[in-house]
Amino acid sequence: MRDLMIEPDGDVVQDELSHDLVEVSGTDELMQSCGEVLGIEQGEMDELAPDCGLPLDNILGKAYNDNYAAQDISDTLMNQEPRVDAVDGVDITHDLAKRTSEIFANIHSSDIQNSGNQYDDQGNLKLTVGDSSGI
Repeated sequence: MRDLMIEPDGDVVQDELSHDLVEVSGTDELMQSCGEVLGIEQGEMDELAPDCGLPLDNILGKAYNDNYAAQDISDTLMNQEPRVDAVDGVDITHDLAKRTSEIFANIHSSDIQNSGNQYDDQGNLKLTVGDSSGI
């Protein structure tokens, strides 16, 4: 698949020389798609796709639990991105001073061929959803 490349702040990327919009494909497009799914709160798009996005019940609030949050992240990616075969190794790190969190996950996909540095030594894709997630 191919898509337009999106910056972390949500803007599309424009080539500096040609001013054309930059496209993304393969591993990079899958990672971008997974990040977008996790960046949507479930129910946020009730009219278009009511089941799209990450449920925040176990992610926000006083009863926060890393294990429940990791399971919700894994379930969301497995159920909403058809190219994802498996998700494991979900790790969430929090920066309380900045009030942000980063999500790290190993994503297995038979649709995407190995393209280099986004893979660990077992051939698993490494997804990072970063500073702007605000979880």
